Amino acid sequence: MIVLTDEKAAGELPIKNYKSYMGNILSATVTGAQITELNKLDSVESVEIDGEVRAL
Repeated sequence: MIVLTDEKAAGELPIKNYKSYMGNILSATVTGAQITELNKLDSVESVEIDGEVRAL
């Protein structure tokens, strides 16, 4: 999960394949190098691991 400071910043990211949730929250599969790049951007608030959710 990639959390942005502003939903408009998604177009500036160095990744192209992502899904947007609630505007400023994105889901994407990225490499370690891409995570490092994302963490350097002021528009990225955080990059977090997201796990699969299942109903009980």
